[in-house]
Amino acid sequence: MLSVKCRMCHTGAVITDPDPSVADPSVPSVAGMQHRIEQWLAGITSINTRQAYRRDLEVFVGWLGDTGVASRGVTGADVDAFRIACEAAGSSAATVRRRLAAVSSFYRSLGGGAGANPVGSIERPRRDSDGGVPDDVLDRASIVALWGAANDTGGKAAVLVSLLLFDGFTTPRMLRLDVADLELGRAPMTIADDGVRITVDPRTALAVRSYLGQRRNGPLLLGDRTVGAPERLTRFGVDYLVKQVGRRAGLESGLTVTTVRRSVARAAASAGEAAQHDVEHRVDR
Repeated sequence: MLSVKCRMCHTGAVITDPDPSVADPSVPSVAGMQHRIEQWLAGITSINTRQAYRRDLEVFVGWLGDTGVASRGVTGADVDAFRIACEAAGSSAATVRRRLAAVSSFYRSLGGGAGANPVGSIERPRRDSDGGVPDDVLDRASIVALWGAANDTGGKAAVLVSLLLFDGFTTPRMLRLDVADLELGRAPMTIADDGVRITVDPRTALAVRSYLGQRRNGPLLLGDRTVGAPERLTRFGVDYLVKQVGRRAGLESGLTVTTVRRSVARAAASAGEAAQHDVEHRVDR
């Protein structure tokens, strides 16, 4: 069992330090870690995913250097202390989970089995479940990474995520849209929704035109059926795409449509903007 000692970090928070004499020798030392991180990042094809991982790993490596851990191997207790320091510095639960996911992904890439990953069984911050302010909202950096990752994933993902991020659409509203509901030749582009014509965000318009190409009929969002006529994307397809984009953005694999929409509403409110995601958007129509 790891022995620990207490000290103050530069944020003023009390954290626990593992005793250097019991550091796990199977865990790579931090010396040269930045080089190994760059080697790993070079193998990630998505620019946005690469940038998201780099930002979070830079925070981790910087903390290791500031706290003196860089002189020895990284242990699970070190990662737990990093989690505590992030929380003490005011990072949201979603940000802390994302950073731990990035660190875990890096160590998994090094191989060596489960014991070589110091993130291992470290407790991740939980979502709020007491009816208060949810703590699983994404911060602005995560929202930007999500939008970039959606474009890297493909045209359909870009349209889906842009409708969520920029236009406040719910899953049912997106799924019932047909190409005929769009005025593609108009600038700004509009969409007919429940008899009301809505002007969409320019980023959504660009994503839609790129995704459709020359197609001018059928559902806006198609499933991946390869035999027979293409079918309308399902709710399960939406959930799968959102999780896929979330992973590409370096976010937790359990990302949901609800989390995305809640995060955008929170970001708009915190910036003092008129919230587009009002009560109407919180209920799937």
